[in-house]
Amino acid sequence: MKPIKAPDTKTLAVLAAIVGLGSKKRPHESVQYAWELWCESESLVRRGEIDASWAIERVGDHLPDIKRPEWKDRLPKRFPATLDDFLRLIVKAKTPADSHKRLKDYFHDVCAETGSKDPEGDAVKSIEFIKDLDKKGGRFKRRAWVLEARSYDAWWRSKKSGKARESAKSKSPKAS
Repeated sequence: MKPIKAPDTKTLAVLAAIVGLGSKKRPHESVQYAWELWCESESLVRRGEIDASWAIERVGDHLPDIKRPEWKDRLPKRFPATLDDFLRLIVKAKTPADSHKRLKDYFHDVCAETGSKDPEGDAVKSIEFIKDLDKKGGRFKRRAWVLEARSYDAWWRSKKSGKARESAKSKSPKAS
């Protein structure tokens, strides 16, 4: 089934990166699978047949093994984990205020990419939603932690590389 609205290139690339993690798929196979997921999920959303548990289970099959060394220092001591755990172990900004701002910027960009009419307000609501779940024991179960961490990491790498490109462009060329 062809979706009504195709994802932009960046959204498809992020989804492909997530589904390709820990698998032996070649990049073009991950992109193809991401496209199939997009089409299938849009159809299910339109029919009202999808919920968050379906999405996590579907993509969760392609998650990396969190026992790998790169996850050693990035996992909380217990699950479900809290927003503070995520800020400390994944966002890792210099100050708590910087961590909160960076996470808000991440949610802002995610909401904007999904076509939100109010990405700023939706970003604030996303953080408030996590805080509300923290009061009930924590928002992040193991799979949700890995999915959000990988998505955040991809977003942060793209932000850092964009800043580096802008910085390089703004420097004047050296005289020969």
